[in-house]
Amino acid sequence: MIVVSDASPLITLAGAGQLHLLHALYGEVLIPSAVWDEVVHNGRPGVQDVLSATWIRVIPVAQDSYLLALQTDLDDGEAEALALAAEVKAEVVLLDERRGREVALWMGFRVIGAAGVLAQAKAHGFLAEIRPVLDEMLKVTQFRLARHLYDALLRDAGEG
Repeated sequence: MIVVSDASPLITLAGAGQLHLLHALYGEVLIPSAVWDEVVHNGRPGVQDVLSATWIRVIPVAQDSYLLALQTDLDDGEAEALALAAEVKAEVVLLDERRGREVALWMGFRVIGAAGVLAQAKAHGFLAEIRPVLDEMLKVTQFRLARHLYDALLRDAGEG
């Protein structure tokens, strides 16, 4: 399975000490240079986990009109992630921000956010409970989740 990630799921999961879930679920995760820069050069929580994750592979993105078009609506990391996903024909794009998710869905990608990763990890037996990790993500990182989505996620995971 080819998986491309934007910065926010990496930052959020690493900040909560759960970056390893991406490797457990997907094996290798591809990211563009702009995402790498956003994650490792801003002193974010969990940056050491990202730096040592040999299964995260940085792939340069072609600087073409396609990328420029994406950059008119999205930040550099999101735009490069979606351009890379198109180049490599990704099956999944990891993305949290609403506008990026809308564009990714419009482009035909399957989109999963950090909270969705937790749900998958629990379903595959890599996590016993979602609630403590979700609470840690909300406390330690800039991750935000509407209360009704928080409640629905826990309910769907059998924890609500």
